[in-house]
Amino acid sequence: MAPKFVCRLCIIFAVAQFNSNLLASTDAELADSYFQAQQWPQAAQSYQDLTKLENATGQYWFRLGRSLYQLQQYPDAIAALQQAIALQDQNAPLPNSLLFLARSQAANGDKDEAIDSISAIQATGARPFQAVKNSTEFYSFSNEPTFLTALNNLKPCNSPEHRAFDFWLGEWTVTSPTRQGWTAQSSITTSNDDCSVHENYQSQGGYAGKSINFYDPQKQKWHQTWIDNRGAPIYLEGNLENDAMILADETNRVTWSVQTDQRVRQHWETTTDGGETWSTAFDGYYSKQ
Repeated sequence: MAPKFVCRLCIIFAVAQFNSNLLASTDAELADSYFQAQQWPQAAQSYQDLTKLENATGQYWFRLGRSLYQLQQYPDAIAALQQAIALQDQNAPLPNSLLFLARSQAANGDKDEAIDSISAIQATGARPFQAVKNSTEFYSFSNEPTFLTALNNLKPCNSPEHRAFDFWLGEWTVTSPTRQGWTAQSSITTSNDDCSVHENYQSQGGYAGKSINFYDPQKQKWHQTWIDNRGAPIYLEGNLENDAMILADETNRVTWSVQTDQRVRQHWETTTDGGETWSTAFDGYYSKQ
């Protein structure tokens, strides 16, 4: 074959490839515009065409699955989302693909498969707890133990470090061996999807206070901010040491520890010499109501 003829073939092939890529790019832009406008029938058709290309991306498959989900075409949505997951495309984030796969499976009546997909999200490092909790497709089995386990594993503050202060949770009556006949009431609860521990404290005589406690993963420390009805704040930091939570600042040190009778002892100490010596400011015992 003559060199000039071969060269012409190369040019023709390159032009055809360029035109094909240009057409695919234009089609993708149109499909994306349908998707952004939530025009689901048009988006589904456009992405269906794009997935037939040799260089079909995971994003095409994800957006096809998402569009089909919106159109309640759940079996086809499941197939498309599974293909998106298989391609591992960074433009089709795995947690999103698994979430919409689980929603499609649940809507299709595939409960066990849906729970498996929810469980798989945990391994990605994503924690879409609220998104799963509020998805209506899961309501029919939202009280089943396997679903609750998968859901709770998606809480963003579910590490052992975040749960180190859970022994203090509950409704308590507080007494002190040095204050005969004296009592206080303390309610210890969680909030922010278990990312914070709150104390609401009320004692005889009208003294009251509240604290917010949380684990800071960057500092790798627990923090407590306390404020009472006398306007006296305290800011403490520390960690669990030998099964006791010890939080302190320059002049205060508070230790919470579980006793053999399941009471929680709160031992508050103060120092005036930089920590050389400590004296007891309060020694109280929390008993479950």
